[in-house]
Amino acid sequence: MRTILFLQFLFLPLCFFAQKNYTIKYDKLKDNASYYQDLWVNGKVISSLVKSIRLEQNDIVTVEILNVNKFVFQPEVTMTEIKKDDNSGSPLPVILSGFAGFGGPA
Repeated sequence: MRTILFLQFLFLPLCFFAQKNYTIKYDKLKDNASYYQDLWVNGKVISSLVKSIRLEQNDIVTVEILNVNKFVFQPEVTMTEIKKDDNSGSPLPVILSGFAGFGGPA
């Protein structure tokens, strides 16, 4: 029994993934964009340069625009949402959500 619990706690965290933070820096004068992945290490943000980014569910993207005269140019960022298909194949969450109202305020 102990070995089963040990293996469970050993391999269970491999299934979970946290959200990632990205920063996109666009330079208007040079007309180029740089992509950075932000990592939190001991409460400090460390940015590392990456070639491209691949967004997934709940990722955070910060856009910084450099060398822009804010009185002349009004930068516009179009925000789109990325949705993940919920094809878990299990009808259990749908069934349990139907019984959620019967429990009362508890």
